[in-house]
Amino acid sequence: MARKRKAKGAAVSKQLPLEGSFPEHLYEIARDLSRRYDYVEEIAKGKTAVTYKLSSRTNPNHFLCLKTVRPDISEGEVREKVRHTLANEVQILLPLSHRGLPTIIEHNTTGRLPYYVCSYHPGCTFGEFKRRHHTLSFQQSVFAIWSLMDVLKTLHKAGRTHCDLHQENVMISQDVFKDGLLVIDFGSGHRDSDSSPDTSNRGNVNFKDIDGQHHAGFQVKRDDARAGFAYSDFNALGRLLAIMQESFFSDASSSARAAYDDFCQSLQAGHLNDWGKVQDRFLSVLDPYRIISSNADLFLSARGTPQQVVIPVSRGVPVGDAPLSVINTQVFQRLRNVRQLSFCDWFFPGATHSRFEHSIGTFGVAKQVLDALVHDRQFRDIHSPEQIKAFFLAALLHDVGHYPFAHAVEQYAASRFPNDVRAKDIVSHERHAIELLECDTELSAIVEKKWGAPTREQAIAILERKAFALSDLIDGPIDIDKMDYLMRDAVHCGIAFGDGLDVRSLVKALRVVNNGNNLGIEENGLSATEGLMVLQDQMLSSVYWHERVRGVICMFHAILAHLVKRDLGLLESLVKALKNAKGDNDALLNVLLPMARNYREPERDHLIRLVELFLYPRFPELYVPIRTYRRSDPPQLVRFNIYQVIVAEQSSQSVLPINWRWVGALRDAFLHAFEEKGITAEPLQLVVDAPYGKNSRRMVYVQTHHGKGEMPITEVSHLNKSIFEQPAAFLSPIRVYVAPELYDKARNQLQSIVASAEEWFKNERGVAEEASAL
Repeated sequence: MARKRKAKGAAVSKQLPLEGSFPEHLYEIARDLSRRYDYVEEIAKGKTAVTYKLSSRTNPNHFLCLKTVRPDISEGEVREKVRHTLANEVQILLPLSHRGLPTIIEHNTTGRLPYYVCSYHPGCTFGEFKRRHHTLSFQQSVFAIWSLMDVLKTLHKAGRTHCDLHQENVMISQDVFKDGLLVIDFGSGHRDSDSSPDTSNRGNVNFKDIDGQHHAGFQVKRDDARAGFAYSDFNALGRLLAIMQESFFSDASSSARAAYDDFCQSLQAGHLNDWGKVQDRFLSVLDPYRIISSNADLFLSARGTPQQVVIPVSRGVPVGDAPLSVINTQVFQRLRNVRQLSFCDWFFPGATHSRFEHSIGTFGVAKQVLDALVHDRQFRDIHSPEQIKAFFLAALLHDVGHYPFAHAVEQYAASRFPNDVRAKDIVSHERHAIELLECDTELSAIVEKKWGAPTREQAIAILERKAFALSDLIDGPIDIDKMDYLMRDAVHCGIAFGDGLDVRSLVKALRVVNNGNNLGIEENGLSATEGLMVLQDQMLSSVYWHERVRGVICMFHAILAHLVKRDLGLLESLVKALKNAKGDNDALLNVLLPMARNYREPERDHLIRLVELFLYPRFPELYVPIRTYRRSDPPQLVRFNIYQVIVAEQSSQSVLPINWRWVGALRDAFLHAFEEKGITAEPLQLVVDAPYGKNSRRMVYVQTHHGKGEMPITEVSHLNKSIFEQPAAFLSPIRVYVAPELYDKARNQLQSIVASAEEWFKNERGVAEEASAL
């Protein structure tokens, strides 16, 4: 009997391991699992499912997770829903392999008690982690957040979405480097590859957007809802990270915490819905000044040491190997021989500085500006390191398209071809800079090698004024170009005005405005901005529009009037030759002088003499101003001001709106008046100089401190608004110049000639207006 009992007992002992240590309600699962696993404990109980901790029989220190239906869920509709949920999780996770995702080890979702076994995480949920007031170091936080983003990125790349991401569905421990994190509960997830056209929009409604809340729990069309499913994961990630801020970023710097807030808000607002952009934006949370710091090599040698180019005014400009490679190209070196101020050196002998010097100076100002603007959170949020790199390239090359006497040629084309887009493109030095970036063999190869082809394309967009605030920085009312040349020109001309420009305060005040579309200033920088505008006024009136300097420019225009006339083909041929010239003197000797010598009689000798004047200045032969017209002039006759007839009162155009027809009529009036006095005036001997120049390209907006938001600077500055809106119109008069030999002939009759010309012009205008009215 004893043996039988023993035998019977032995038989019983062989059956017990089938269930082993598993609780009774899990016996059905235990028949599948007990030979490989031991039951350890219950982990957590959800609304319809429960998880248990298992250990491997071959390695007791290796733990796994068992997930199945809660024991108190009876047979019926609810139990079948749980079965479907578990099956859905298995379908989503089974093909995937990622440390942050549960690995399905075995499963049976068709039996009476559906289940699966997956990898186990030793930590707790994000929610419990926060409730226990646990925190991670900055480095641990970065690892955890990056891991979470990578999990979701992997899911989306595989055509899957979680759709129920919240603080109870992510596991973490304080030893996050060792344990990683685990995203769990994929029962509400979706697969793009599922064959069913309809799907349930499930998940925690508090972690969905408003539209998602409206549809939560309802059947939706899978294809139509696919983008919404992905968006819900981005949105939920932003909410989840915002909830966990105190646990993750408690020891971060204030700037990093502010960047973290912006990052979370951008995710929730739907501004970040691409994982490449999300991860790139998170890098800016780690280093809020990344747009600058990641471009530090632009200002360092290949060995990582600082290097600089020393020039006047700027002194040492930091220049790294990539900028130096551009500076050392032939097309950039050509700028050494192109003067910054054509013809100004006739009366300001120090004004012989070059476009080469100015271009390097502008690159230096670009660094100063970006070092300040990087503290503007909105600016950082809008721009990537790649865009900032492109901005530095655009700043360096903004004037590379300058050819000899470009501004004088552009003014001539504007007067003779006022509405011709083709003519404007032919003469534009800005358009030529873009062409060189695209087509110059050496320059484009160097840029592509040292900067990258995408950087070149973005730099072109900036130069084409398609990059909003960055384009404003290159060419706007308070741009880096202006900040450099106004000071540089003042110093080289020996003018003290430039000493009063507070560049440091101006740079610190710069902000992006108009939702990041434009460049503006902070209210504390108002006086510095006014200083820039005042300096521009001073330089316009004292240097750029100095009456004797403009006399020299008029002589140059007289040359063009005979070499080009109104022939677009001749204009294109001349500009092409100037663009190929090695500098100002080369253009005079090898382009203009040969053209003058090939000119027909009778103006040929006078034309040659004019060109030679630019090579060998003879001051007694300079053109002389005999009449000046300004906006502020009182009418000579009732309601008649010649300046206001020629220059439009208001305009939104970027250049001063000049009626070139009336400029020609004024010139004809003076020629007619000379003939009346019996004095023959050759066409080359009389020129009308009209105020061609830029209006303010865009209004400057000021961020105010008293709750009124952004306001036009004209509403907060005590200066006349014309200084901001139409600087050229109020400072650049219309002048009539004559050659010295004509002046000598008419010296004693000038007053009568001027009066006769003005009367003839008035009558001509009256007849024209009458004809127009008819």
